Amino acid sequence: MGYFLYTRKSQEDEDRQMQSIPDQIRSGQKLAHDLGLTVVEEFEESRSAKRPGRPVFNLMIARIEKGEADGIIAWHPDRLSRNAIDAAIIIDLLDRGKLVDLKFESYKFENTPEGKWMLSIVLGQAKYENDKKSVDVRRGIQSKLEQGHFPHRALPGYINNKAEHTIQADAERFELIQRAMKLVATGAYSVPEALAVLNRQWGFRTRKTDKTGGRPLSRTTFYDMLSNIFYTGQMLHDGVMWPGKHPPMLTQHEFDRIQKVIARGGVMQRHHQTAGPSSPIQRQEFDYTGFIRCKRCGCLITAETRTKQYVQTSRTRTYTYYHCTNSKGGCSKQSVSREWIEDQILALLSRVTPSPQVALWCQQQTQGFIEQEAGMPHQVEDSLRRALANAERRKSNLFNDRFTSPDLISVEEFREQKEKIQREINGLRQELARAQERVEVVRQSVNNVFDFVVHAKYNFEQGGPKIKKEIAQRLGISYLLTLEKLEIVPHPLLVPIFTIEPPKSGSGSKKDGGFDTFRPSWLTIPDEIRNLAMNQNLTFEKIEWPLKAPF
Repeated sequence: MGYFLYTRKSQEDEDRQMQSIPDQIRSGQKLAHDLGLTVVEEFEESRSAKRPGRPVFNLMIARIEKGEADGIIAWHPDRLSRNAIDAAIIIDLLDRGKLVDLKFESYKFENTPEGKWMLSIVLGQAKYENDKKSVDVRRGIQSKLEQGHFPHRALPGYINNKAEHTIQADAERFELIQRAMKLVATGAYSVPEALAVLNRQWGFRTRKTDKTGGRPLSRTTFYDMLSNIFYTGQMLHDGVMWPGKHPPMLTQHEFDRIQKVIARGGVMQRHHQTAGPSSPIQRQEFDYTGFIRCKRCGCLITAETRTKQYVQTSRTRTYTYYHCTNSKGGCSKQSVSREWIEDQILALLSRVTPSPQVALWCQQQTQGFIEQEAGMPHQVEDSLRRALANAERRKSNLFNDRFTSPDLISVEEFREQKEKIQREINGLRQELARAQERVEVVRQSVNNVFDFVVHAKYNFEQGGPKIKKEIAQRLGISYLLTLEKLEIVPHPLLVPIFTIEPPKSGSGSKKDGGFDTFRPSWLTIPDEIRNLAMNQNLTFEKIEWPLKAPF
């Protein structure tokens, strides 16, 4: 009589305590030797038996049908099957005499009606354990989600706290990834550019494990991260959104802006050279493309560079010119220089840039404003908390009614009401989280506005193309270009500052209308900006300044 030796080890949780395949092989070979059995062939498989369709198992069964072996050696019956279909196949082979014997290291089988009946019970028990573990896993996941904990392996930027079974920030990588994501949110950096800064300039490396890690973050992983709502502090599971307790990297507003950047794939324009007809057309990103439009036709403004050679001095100089793309036709392509555009932007920046003395005072006042705002009650939050507490009480009462008086409510009605209340609770938690985030965003927006007016003009004058573009995009929400003028609609949160006339340079006393007389006009500015941000749902994003303004 010939036997097939079958070994299986799943990579899933159910089999973590099961012997490895080499151990099963050694055990099966020893069992065959001790009993004097002939092993025709050995079959190894790393696959779960929860569902039918294992290719190695099916191949072994097909060869048994052909009569190539009469028996199977395995560690335990659950190595052969954990589902009803494969269990039925084994019993059927025994009933038809295709399979004569089964030998197990941890179970004794006899090919008798009683033996097959007991085997069917053991195989059924394996299926029951499989089903029960599946239910337990789902219940565990549901419980973790309700508590606000991520039920899976931590994503990049986070680590699993094995002691508390929670997710926490990776102290070494969280801030770096957050800064890279916020670069994309500014709109001044494409995804590949932000990733290059993260990996090359900041030296980011993934978390090192026994087999992987210790490498730069891949582009595919970074795109996946930028599109994952998890980084806003929420968890999407089976189509349901859950509020999480892990620290968010992004606000919802920043996340939405990133999705727009990803959708448009970055703004790239053509770079033209006039050195000769055979010069290749390269790709270049210009400082002010992507947000300035032609006032006449509404098309975006594009740019090109021209290199001019001066014969007398044998020197060359490159100029950048901006003009309408004329994509609708019929519009002029007359150009304006980059320097002309920058003069227009600087003129507006000068109107919101206070003197160094006032700038320092603004920063001090803003910090005090934020600290004061942090302790203020907020009616929307209080209302949501009361509604959430009420829903939690109704859920608790529902469970009490079910356990104390099971006849009053059926299982189906209990499940339906529980899911309905849970959806309500999830929705209220998300609204509360958004309300809290909104208050914090408003506080930070006030601070960011004053930080902008202190540092923007200096960094625009001294900085490179990236920071200039980012400043321009913060300064205005609309740019319309004609040959005579660049019309800039300023950000609404900067408008209150435009109404203040700056003091004369060098003023410092009440007599000459200096700082002491100027300061009262600024006292109400934080409240004005806060009210605008709250009532009109406005935000003002922070800029990471490469240079600190000297004052």
